[in-house]
Parts: sequence; structure tokens; C-alpha cells
Amino acid sequence: MILQAVPTSNGQPDDLSESDISQLARAFKALGDETRLRIAVYVSQHGKANVRQLCELLQMPQPLVSHHLARMRSAGILDMQPDGRHHLYGINAARLASLMQMLSARKCGAAPCDRFLDCIFG
Repeated sequence: MILQAVPTSNGQPDDLSESDISQLARAFKALGDETRLRIAVYVSQHGKANVRQLCELLQMPQPLVSHHLARMRSAGILDMQPDGRHHLYGINAARLASLMQMLSARKCGAAPCDRFLDCIFG
């Protein structure tokens, strides 16, 4: 089922597919957790981080931090890059921009926020 298409001021319909809604919900659920939001803010402001750095920052054990990171990767919020014995986690800016576009690309003909991270985590 597609949500009811509602024309915007520029005459284009604003419709989101069920898949779009599902993707957005997963992303917002991932960021709706305080710990995961702290992780997203930290890596957006400081660049990539490994699990050990995040454990120290959050004062949490490694299994719990890894659980949060897995949830965020699954939702497309973070990406992971191998770095020797560690994995570095960073914001998946392209994915977040895509999600933002789902929400804002058609609204009043405005382009999505080009600087998504600054808009959200600024």
C-alpha cells in the first residue's frame, strides 16, 4: 500500500512507499535510543571511531556497545571499515541523505538538506 498522495504547492505528489516508510522507521528507531544517538553524534563530530573508543566514551561494556553498533549498521545509520585489528564505525552520510530526501525532496519543491549531519547533529 502506498500512502495517499497529497499534492504539494509545486503540484508534485508527496507519496512514500511502504518500503520507504519501513526504512525511515528503522532509522528513527535506531536514533531514538539515547545511547545510539550519542554514538551518532560522536562519530558525526569526531569522524570514525572503534568499539574501544566508544566503550570508553559511553562507559559501557564492549558487548553492549557492539549490540548498539550492529543495530545502527542494520538501520543504515553507520558503516564499518576494517582497520587492522579493529573496525572503524562512521556515519553513513549517503544513506542518511537518501532517507532525508524521502522526507523532504518534494516539500515545496525544496531540495533535501545538503548538509544533513549539520542540520541534525549541528
